[in-house]
Amino acid sequence: MFRIISRSIKSYTVIKPYVNVDVTLREIDYFKEIVNRRKLDVDMDEIAFFYDNLKRLAEVNSRLEAARASISGDIERLGPDGNEDEKRRLVMLAKTAREDHKHVKSSLHDMEQSLIRLMLRVPNVLHPETADHDVISYCSEIPSNSNGCHLEIGKKLGLLDYRSPAAYFLKNEAAEFELESTADLVRTLKSEGYVGFANPDFVREIVLDVCSEANVRSMPLKKFDDDQDVHFVTGGASLLQFLAYFSQTSTAGAQLPLRCYSSGRHYGPVADPAFGLYDVNQTNALQIFTLSDPRDERVEFDLIISKMTDFYKSQSIPFRVVVKKASDLCVAESLRINFELYSPHFKRYFECGHVSIYASKISKVMNIRLLKGKSEFPNIISGTIARVAPLLACILENRKCL
Repeated sequence: MFRIISRSIKSYTVIKPYVNVDVTLREIDYFKEIVNRRKLDVDMDEIAFFYDNLKRLAEVNSRLEAARASISGDIERLGPDGNEDEKRRLVMLAKTAREDHKHVKSSLHDMEQSLIRLMLRVPNVLHPETADHDVISYCSEIPSNSNGCHLEIGKKLGLLDYRSPAAYFLKNEAAEFELESTADLVRTLKSEGYVGFANPDFVREIVLDVCSEANVRSMPLKKFDDDQDVHFVTGGASLLQFLAYFSQTSTAGAQLPLRCYSSGRHYGPVADPAFGLYDVNQTNALQIFTLSDPRDERVEFDLIISKMTDFYKSQSIPFRVVVKKASDLCVAESLRINFELYSPHFKRYFECGHVSIYASKISKVMNIRLLKGKSEFPNIISGTIARVAPLLACILENRKCL
């Protein structure tokens, strides 16, 4: 059981990831290859050595439990009329065994928690389409000339007041575009059976801690002096809120796929150097989240990729669809496809959205189960499919108007 106790003395939270160490270590050579392809600093031999030590300590714990039970039986068999010297000897042995068992059990619990943390760093299996280099599956024609920087164009047209990556203001038609573009995408998602969620902008520390290896962005929320529970700002367009909602739930297979979306803010670190609206640390965005049967995962993935490709084509801007290489993936991702927009001014591509396949990696971590059985988990597909700020920047640079 993976337990993270809140620093608040008033409450605690427990998450129980499903971790099958034996299955992972049986395929240790395969996971070593994945670690190398992803260029991760994960030592599978260290995990195997740690697990062997844990099993030996578990055997010691079992022997101590058996010894305590045996001594208790001997004391009971002596009865009230038994030999007093023998009884005192057995009582002393019982106290010693109890103290030894207490220390071993505490050490065993600590080692189990450490092992789970090590296992959370073990990367997800790679999808067959994930290569060791980026693969471009679609690319529109790129312009040969530049109309100028979107910041200058936006200021000249009275659409944009940019001060820093953390402070900018959309005005007039740009503000309307922000609402209309997200509304257009929402209509598309609803037509495909996606259900809207009103996610909060914050997430608790435990969710971020357990899912830190997913493709998520967050900023710590400065806490008050008397607040002992840390929260993080992620924005409503984030995977974490969906995981918090579905954590430790069971879903009937007949209800799959569950298609969800959320529209809201999307936060990230401030880039250096900054490229205007292409890499601002906050913007409106859309997040999708799908629970699917493993057999239907590809159908669900192809559906959202097709719809998003059509959406970007409708904007009449240069973009490409890229299958990202293994070393670019987060630990929990099995496959990621990026939607990248081309900037004629900066002469490079910028990510505007992505969709990732997580398989059952995160559903096991967050204990999201199927009702089929105790070890049955749905696959998860999720991603920030569009961010308004880079989309607006690309439109201004390529069309010079909205």
